[in-house]
Amino acid sequence: MDNKELSGEEKLRQHIRENLELVARAEEELAKREELMKPMRLEDVKNQIDKINEFLSTWTWMDFMYKTIESEKITLFGCADMYVVEPKIEIMFRYPQIIVSPFFLTADNTRLFIELSSEEELREKTGLYAEDAGYVFKLNDELLGDEASIFITAAGLQCEIFQ
Repeated sequence: MDNKELSGEEKLRQHIRENLELVARAEEELAKREELMKPMRLEDVKNQIDKINEFLSTWTWMDFMYKTIESEKITLFGCADMYVVEPKIEIMFRYPQIIVSPFFLTADNTRLFIELSSEEELREKTGLYAEDAGYVFKLNDELLGDEASIFITAAGLQCEIFQ
């Protein structure tokens, strides 16, 4: 059948084969995304939080801004000075559900920058409810002090330190 045209039945079979391949690729992609949406193991989350807080404890302060806010991730980056944007750390929250935050924050080394919180604290401080959020992360901002908190609910987080 090199040069001659395919019959109707042959065209149908070819179309079905192509669609089956497409469906298989879509199912594979869906399985990957479902795996990423599952909450990280608590031990891994705590290790990432410790890594972030330990790194920030070596700095007098760190200014943070959001790099991306999307349905699959929220990425926050920190610089020693926002006037010279040279990221020192990047924190990525996987599959976020809620974000309560100003666009710009400053961490100082007098307290932990990030910690695990609870759905109850989120509800008490913001009036928001998190359903199947995975984890409730609380971020501390030097300018807000103890009066207000920054919350992000997500399935997990990852940190990258640049040095």
